[in-house]
Amino acid sequence: MKTYFNIQELIPRHLFAIFGLEKSWNFVNKRAFENLVKFREYVGKPMIINDCFLGGIKNWSGLRTAGSPYFKSTSQHSFGNAYDIISPDITPEELQEIVKEKYKMFEIGGLETGVEWLHVDWRWNIAGELSIFTKSP
Repeated sequence: MKTYFNIQELIPRHLFAIFGLEKSWNFVNKRAFENLVKFREYVGKPMIINDCFLGGIKNWSGLRTAGSPYFKSTSQHSFGNAYDIISPDITPEELQEIVKEKYKMFEIGGLETGVEWLHVDWRWNIAGELSIFTKSP
């Protein structure tokens, strides 16, 4: 199975610098990652999470630690359960529609709307429903 993503896209750069290629995977939620890969395969379009290791500015679109300006202790990002994704080939709105239709296929538990990226997370909803929330102003 292709993975499509490397570890530097999933965690902040300071963790990768400390733990390196192999041990950095300890910070990744396996269930979330496996379903992220399945979602990427289904969509068939490139997806970007963190790009700072390539000279970009995105460092907090995967795991967020207490040093992040976006850190919230109850955020799914803080548990390694969430990813904010952009794609050069498909709009966030199109990705959100796919999630709304196929969330069960990928075990997605949360979707944020009203943002310029796709936020998906793998929170556990006991009823198996998708939690949709809109970014507050």
